Amino acid sequence: IGWGADLAPADKIRLQRSGKIAYAVVSPGELLEQKQIRELNTFIHLQSTSGAPYMDVQARIYDANGVELLSVYCEKPILAMRLPAGDYNGIFTDRNKIQKVVPFTLRPEGTKKVVVKWPSDAVGY
Repeated sequence: IGWGADLAPADKIRLQRSGKIAYAVVSPGELLEQKQIRELNTFIHLQSTSGAPYMDVQARIYDANGVELLSVYCEKPILAMRLPAGDYNGIFTDRNKIQKVVPFTLRPEGTKKVVVKWPSDAVGY
């Protein structure tokens, strides 16, 4: 068995739904390979301050009125979503219970990349 043999093929990735929000939790290579994921407009990258991808994070996304739109466990370092234009708050809690609150705005017809970083010494890399 060669490298990557234990990984699911890229075509196995499916968009999930939470209400009207389409999303997928993916790795960087999957972002490039999946047409349906490229159609999403918000990409939240989870990483340590060293820039290394970080996973095992609980993500919760709220709209400007404080209504929870999505709560998902991120076992991979990128949360990709399709959101309508507007203001949002993301609350991200890692396996060490370190919480990050990140507000972001998505403009009409735009794409948004949000980077959430945890201290390297807390995550171990």
